[in-house]
Order: sequence, then structure tokens, then C-alpha cells
Amino acid sequence: METPRSPFAGPMPWRNRWARPELAGEVTYPMWTDERRLRHPVWRGPRPDRIPAEVRR
Repeated sequence: METPRSPFAGPMPWRNRWARPELAGEVTYPMWTDERRLRHPVWRGPRPDRIPAEVRR
């Protein structure tokens, strides 16, 4: 599922590996930072009851 292209128009301030949105998962976090990044995200697991097109910020 890895892809070399970023899904974002502008440059990212950090290095990432990108993947095509083929699966949905659940992540918990206490807050967003001022830079719009998640503070202390925790992977809770896959969500087979969701499709990636349904996921919103």
C-alpha cells in the first residue's frame, strides 16, 4: 500500500512514509497541537466496519 507521493499539495515539515487509504483504523489522542499534529496518538486497531472514504478529521 506504500506510495511515494504525498496526498498533500504543499511540502510537509517532517519526513513521512505515505500509504494509499485502503484500510480504516481507530486512533485516540488527547489533543491537536498548534501545528495541527496529534499529541501522543495511540493506535487502537483496525476498523473493519468503516471504509476510508467515511473517515473525517
